[in-house]
Amino acid sequence: MSFRRLFGVCASALAAGILTAGLIAMASAVSAPRQSALAPSGIGALREAAPPCFVGSTACADCHAAEPPAWLSSQHAHAMARA
Repeated sequence: MSFRRLFGVCASALAAGILTAGLIAMASAVSAPRQSALAPSGIGALREAAPPCFVGSTACADCHAAEPPAWLSSQHAHAMARA
């Protein structure tokens, strides 16, 4: 077998392996259950230590449906998330 043919076979096998690994990673990311950031334990959740006037982010999201998606994709929301 010539060097060019061997190189082509190895490159094809490597590309197929990388593609397969990527598809497996995407499938596991899509099928994994995701918790909403506005869930009871998410960002802006109502906690026992909250001041009496704080109602939690989910109460605001009920009436202001357009704002949460924009805020959740902002850098501010990521800064407020728990590590």
